[in-house]
Parts: sequence; C-alpha cells; structure tokens
Amino acid sequence: MACTSTTDELIATAALNPDGSIAVVVNNLKDKETFFRVWRNGQSLRYTSPPNATITCLFEPTKPL
Repeated sequence: MACTSTTDELIATAALNPDGSIAVVVNNLKDKETFFRVWRNGQSLRYTSPPNATITCLFEPTKPL
C-alpha cells in the first residue's frame, strides 16, 4: 500500500487493518480549509478539510469509494 501527499500542507498515512479495511489519516497543516483526494482502485474521494484538522477515513474491504 502506498500513501503520498503532493503538498507540504498535508500529512497523510494509511494502514491496512486485520479485517481488510483501510484507514487513511490526513492532517491539514494550513490555517484555511483545503481539499484532498483519496484514490483507490482507480476511483477517488474528494474531501474538504477544515483548517488545522485531522481527518480519518475508513474504507471497508469490499466496498468501492
């Protein structure tokens, strides 16, 4: 599994859980809201993060974005 960020304003990590779900954590380091995308199997999820927020996304093993 790979997890990358294309900006210094976001920190991101991902982990595969024992049940097969994937947890993604994104930290917005900016003092203003920003959006990010999470890609999985060719599909993307767009999310707008509040300023200085930490967002956790949990993806079930068999469900698409």
